[in-house]
Amino acid sequence: MRWALPRDWSADTASASIPTTFIYEAQNLGFHSELIETGRRINDRMSSYVANAVVRGLMRAQVNLATARVYLMGMTFKENCPDVRNSRAADVYRALSDYRLNLWAVDPQADAEDLRRTYDIGLTPLTEIRDADCIDLSRPARGISPADMGGPEAVFPLQTARV
Repeated sequence: MRWALPRDWSADTASASIPTTFIYEAQNLGFHSELIETGRRINDRMSSYVANAVVRGLMRAQVNLATARVYLMGMTFKENCPDVRNSRAADVYRALSDYRLNLWAVDPQADAEDLRRTYDIGLTPLTEIRDADCIDLSRPARGISPADMGGPEAVFPLQTARV
């Protein structure tokens, strides 16, 4: 049996829908792929899981959520690329916004205009990270590392526990 992606399929524009495409095609061929469906469900729930883990960490560190300063770093779809389409980091940002934290998105690689237009999220320059209670590094990229921020002591207040 031979299976091929549609002729107009593009990895750049449809990569987030690969599991959905596989599920759809498998069902058309009479297969029920529980593994791929389960993976998709896990992937879809990961943003809220990460947001809840950040909030739990802040609470364990006894940080007041009303004044917590949280920086979400890495807003693009994949590392070292300006593309923000299908960014799970934007989903994490939205989930964290529900907690009404002081929240900033940081990514020197991201297309700031595209991020604002697509998700209504503004970008904060790396140099403006100060007194962080939490920094969530969503994915690796050039320009996003402790060294790029001047080290942990440059962004975390000395009295704040790191989460």
